[in-house]
Amino acid sequence: MAATSTEKRRPDSSTFGSSSAIVVDPSTKCESSSEISRTNGCLSVKVDGCWAWVVSLAAFLIMMFVDGISFTYGIISKEFIRYFHLEDNVAKGTLPGAVLLGFYMMAGPVGSVLVIRLGYRTVAVIGSVLAIVGFISASFAPNFELLTLTYGAIAGLGFSFLYLTSMVATTVYFSRWRALAVGLASCGSGIGIIVYPLLASHVIDVLNWQWCLRIQAGIIFLCLLLSLIFRPLTSEVKVEKPTMREALKASFKLSLLKSPFFILFMIIACVSTIAVVIPFNYIPLASLERNLTESQSAWLVSIMGATNTAGRVLAGAAAFRAPFHPIVFLIAGYCMGTVSTFLSVLCYSFTTLAIYCGFFGLVFAIDAALNTVILAKTLGEENLSGSFGSLCLIRGISGMTVTAVAGLLYDITGNYRATFYLSASTSMLTAIFSSVLLILAKTYESRSSYNLPHSEPACYDHEVDCCEERGRAMVSNIGMTKLR
Repeated sequence: MAATSTEKRRPDSSTFGSSSAIVVDPSTKCESSSEISRTNGCLSVKVDGCWAWVVSLAAFLIMMFVDGISFTYGIISKEFIRYFHLEDNVAKGTLPGAVLLGFYMMAGPVGSVLVIRLGYRTVAVIGSVLAIVGFISASFAPNFELLTLTYGAIAGLGFSFLYLTSMVATTVYFSRWRALAVGLASCGSGIGIIVYPLLASHVIDVLNWQWCLRIQAGIIFLCLLLSLIFRPLTSEVKVEKPTMREALKASFKLSLLKSPFFILFMIIACVSTIAVVIPFNYIPLASLERNLTESQSAWLVSIMGATNTAGRVLAGAAAFRAPFHPIVFLIAGYCMGTVSTFLSVLCYSFTTLAIYCGFFGLVFAIDAALNTVILAKTLGEENLSGSFGSLCLIRGISGMTVTAVAGLLYDITGNYRATFYLSASTSMLTAIFSSVLLILAKTYESRSSYNLPHSEPACYDHEVDCCEERGRAMVSNIGMTKLR
């Protein structure tokens, strides 16, 4: 049987654009020969077993912890502003959270390269250690600059590695039930956004923000233990690891710049990030300005998390069954976001703000659920790796920049109205640009219209596929579902 072959083979460069997103660790053997079969010249390692569901559960918990912390930093930003006396410089006070979110998104392509070189379990452990070191160091930071470096850059980089490897491991361990397993794992994000704001608010009230960060480090230690569950699936075929140059080339495809659809989609990604980031980050501060309590401001973020969780499931199901292009859902979502965010400046009670947060959570859900669907449908699955790596980078830069700009608007105007007007305006621009995108998608949906490169089709037999001539497949197409 070919499974006994130990010959080293060089992976074809087309491997890294493969839509299958499979990462195979060639260093060890499969657990039993019955798990290996040959189909159409390809080795197939059967998955969908009991351990796969354990991996999915571990990914769910990691996503719950990571997104619960990263997307509710508006709660703790209030404490940074007070502690370092930055009431007159809100733009600076929100910088640590902006850097955290920016590194979380921007480092996705870097994590992809490391996964290819080191394996997803190793990278998950590295990410856990980085986040733990970042939060513990931040809790003892003597000045704001060191806080920004540790809480923002170091912890954000660790979170990016944890997110990516969680999605990779879940994808690798499933074939037949892959969509369900990845969907369930990503739901951890919404659950975390529901639970963590209330927990963080309570810890800060009882103790202080320093102890809140130390407790976060303890939570991430659980992620380190959970990442050990990501036991690599293995092949008996010895395959050389790709070079760093090959891995980087897989993360970014310059040929995509020939596509007008891709260029417009990147512009939309930049603009829509502004629309999404501002409410998540500034609703806690804006609610305090309107005389709500600390507890009520935390509940507003939790409401966004609840509708976001439900919205992702509904958006995915609706787009799957709808007879029209998924971009239509994106247009509808941002039209709804435009109206609700413009009206949010008139909301002064907890009830009205809660209604707004509920609507906004749905908008965010539509954006998060359909990005990769739209890219794969229009550009082709073989180009998903390169296009998504660029998407993460653009959104990371945009998210990190807009948080500081939004804070600067508050410093200039003395209130958060202009900040939310900026969010509403960019939401409207996103809807307009998406309408043009829909026209492009219908006109150029054929892959040949874009003059894009094609990869060899992957082999499928309801199993995880690892062709002898392919080696490790690229993993950067595992979506950054946050703003991603």
